[in-house]
Amino acid sequence: MRAYIVSADALNLREQPSTEAAVLVRLVRGQAVARLDEVEWGAGWWRVFADTGGDMAFEGYCVARHLSSATAGSAPAPPAVSSAGPDPATIMLSRHFSLADLTISETAARRGIDNTPTGEVLENLKRTAGHLEDIQTRLGAIIAVSSAYRSPALNRVIGGSNSSDHTRGLAADFTCRAIGTPHEVCTRIEASGIGFDQLIHEFGRWVHIGFGPRMRRQSLTVFQGTGYKLGILTEAEARALS
Repeated sequence: MRAYIVSADALNLREQPSTEAAVLVRLVRGQAVARLDEVEWGAGWWRVFADTGGDMAFEGYCVARHLSSATAGSAPAPPAVSSAGPDPATIMLSRHFSLADLTISETAARRGIDNTPTGEVLENLKRTAGHLEDIQTRLGAIIAVSSAYRSPALNRVIGGSNSSDHTRGLAADFTCRAIGTPHEVCTRIEASGIGFDQLIHEFGRWVHIGFGPRMRRQSLTVFQGTGYKLGILTEAEARALS
């Protein structure tokens, strides 16, 4: 195996030698990789191995022109990583959603709360990312996730329920401006046949969707002072039932 380093600011390592293939991880400038064979996979694709630290290693395909030979006689040093492992922004849980997308929290950053998922939660986040991919496909538009995983400490700070699917990595809050208001997005999801446990139109500001094991397809609406109401409702409809 010959050693190389990533010469671009970021380089996608993919499952197959194609830009249409799923991204396994985003490699950063200076990352060490090893070319696994001398085969030219398609138009300038190489099969490589990358150890990104924190017990995370990947084998996949990348565009060769973004790699440079390592200095003769020495192995390239991998980029520095924290004790928590590689940068979450480089770890892809699905084709379009990274670990950072589903763990980012302004409250956690502001309060210095560790929002790193455990191994079991990480597997749940992969499932959630797959469901979110399905939602994007069905909607035909990109969704913007504002909250997904919440560590127990973070969940306590924001006053979340102890039984929240967020603490297990099985829920996400998001918006989709290309479709319209959260009410319109919820209505589209409810009519689409997408599987979920709970779909909630929350305060007219975002969509909550949970993928707990019961998968009840329960639709709810909540606004300040209304409590939870069955169905995907407008604010006027929810208040009329209060």
